[in-house]
Amino acid sequence: MPATARLGAQGDGLDAAHLASVVHGRLAIAAVALGLHHSLLEVTVDYAGGHSRLSRHETVQQRVGQIKSNYMTARQIVHYAAWLLDRGGDCDAELFNAKHVAIERGMDSVGLSQEVFGARALRANESIQRLTRDLQHLRAPAGTADVQRYRLWQSATRKAKSSWSSRATTP
Repeated sequence: MPATARLGAQGDGLDAAHLASVVHGRLAIAAVALGLHHSLLEVTVDYAGGHSRLSRHETVQQRVGQIKSNYMTARQIVHYAAWLLDRGGDCDAELFNAKHVAIERGMDSVGLSQEVFGARALRANESIQRLTRDLQHLRAPAGTADVQRYRLWQSATRKAKSSWSSRATTP
């Protein structure tokens, strides 16, 4: 490989891969979770709107409203983390939080959506089944919620050994 095509010094490939996984991987997972969450919101709105009794029920309206709030909260946090990463510098806590919030708020919305769908949520051919499964499978890569909370604790107490995001954006 020519030296101009390298991301770092020769022999630093593993470190570069770890940085890409830790920094950009968390953000990518958060972005995928955000897309799935948006689809979940649309599917739930379409389902409830297609049933006149459901759409008039205040509990259903409240659940859909909470799904929208969960989505908007996650979207703001993910976009902010991406913006900070694009600017360069230390944004580890924001990246940890983006993955954590995007998935956890998405899973909260899954529960609310399942309550709107009722027993239909259990049908294998319902899109809510795929969205639920796909969101669940995003929990473990790049660290579970416990790992993200631990990293946030390290950030809050200044016990983190180094800034991954600063290392990833340093020339």
